[in-house]
Amino acid sequence: MISALLLSPYAFAAISVPATPADVVGPFEPWPPYQNPYTSDNFTRNTPATTSGTSTGADITRNGTSTITTQSGTKVKIPVSVTSKVSKAAIAKAVARAAKFSPGGFAAGIVAEALIDEGIKRCAAGTLGDWCKEENVEPDVPADFSWRTSVGDTTKRYTTPEAACQSVAGNYANNVFLRVELRERTETYTDMWCVSLQNGTERKYNTALGQPQCQTGYTYKLMINGDGYCTPNNPTKKEVPATEPDIEDAAKKDQDKTPSNSPRMADGARKDGYSPDKPEFGTSPTTWNAPPVTTAPRETGRSTTTNADGTKSTTVTSEKTTVTPKTEGSTNQDTRITNYHVTNVTTTTITNNTTNQQTIIEDVQNGPDEPNSPDERDEEDLTFNDPSMPDVPKLYTQKYPDGIAGAWRDNKPDIQSTQFWAGIRSMFPEIGGGGSCPNFQLSFGIGNLANFGTMPFDVPCWIYQAIGLIMLTTAAFCARKIIF
Repeated sequence: MISALLLSPYAFAAISVPATPADVVGPFEPWPPYQNPYTSDNFTRNTPATTSGTSTGADITRNGTSTITTQSGTKVKIPVSVTSKVSKAAIAKAVARAAKFSPGGFAAGIVAEALIDEGIKRCAAGTLGDWCKEENVEPDVPADFSWRTSVGDTTKRYTTPEAACQSVAGNYANNVFLRVELRERTETYTDMWCVSLQNGTERKYNTALGQPQCQTGYTYKLMINGDGYCTPNNPTKKEVPATEPDIEDAAKKDQDKTPSNSPRMADGARKDGYSPDKPEFGTSPTTWNAPPVTTAPRETGRSTTTNADGTKSTTVTSEKTTVTPKTEGSTNQDTRITNYHVTNVTTTTITNNTTNQQTIIEDVQNGPDEPNSPDERDEEDLTFNDPSMPDVPKLYTQKYPDGIAGAWRDNKPDIQSTQFWAGIRSMFPEIGGGGSCPNFQLSFGIGNLANFGTMPFDVPCWIYQAIGLIMLTTAAFCARKIIF
């Protein structure tokens, strides 16, 4: 036993894993539903759910069953339904997350076509499952413009629209140039208003027309945001990783183009574990549907009594419980079940066994609201008073009141005077003090072939002390077993 402990330093270490209770009481803090450990199906991504499309995105409805235990010990199952109205933006974020981190999942397959339309596809090289897009090696460059006026000398060119406008400002009396304002921008020209102050009033007196100028090998391209750049005609393409915002933007455009894809994307992301109604993807209006539940009547008592006229009556007492969940909040960020209101109805039915006449008495008791968290429950009072007990009578007289030490002390002189003890002592001669730990050495001389000398093996003295301690302890246990 001692040696086993020396060889196993963790002999007394243990890991305790709490067991899942057979009957979970809850739900406690039941939002978010997919993180609620107190519902029957845990509201995970496999929770029964329906997804339907809306004009702004999709509705995700989850269904589950929760069990609560009232203070009277009654267990009541409550059907729970949670509906979140998720926006297209939340769906796009969830799909982007799912496609990025679960490229082989449901969402990735649904959004793949939308990604291809935006130039995003599986990477040709690198880690399998990555999403990539192509970029030009040669960058786009700002376009230079050549400006002219719409009146006067239209063949003269200016480097800025302001200069073009100022060149004709003097054609009008009391006309002072102020600024230019965008009138129109196309793939082939940009038209700017010339704004001036004439006699104290702002007016648009002319336009400056600009034509884009690109270097050889580049073509002017008008961007969606209204800016124009010169892009290379035959650019060299390179593959770069597509970011999560890239995928999100593609998902948004696809939903705007095809609204019926919103519920499909939401359902795919939910199955991948990135449900759009999670708070991390945005705030969604959320409603609970947890209707009151009334248990079937259960008999709690039955008795038979004799009436004054000699007939007998049977009294039956039954009880039923109604649990009404109370909710608060209106979004997936704050909605939850706060507590459960419990109403107990006790019905006493007295039936005359001869006439079958019945008397029914009902007692309605509104119990305290059951908390929705185990930490909020009142702890059971486990204190008690130990009653006084009579004195314990003396059952026996101890033969060895001082234990092993007393028995050895009282019998040692008699043992040492025996011939057996004298014989044992003669076998072990007296050895004086001044001893030392033994030294061991091993010779490595191999006859006439070689001689590698002698190598000492020094063993620390505490090793012998430990061995002696183990032997003495073992001997003590054996002696105790033999004697007692």
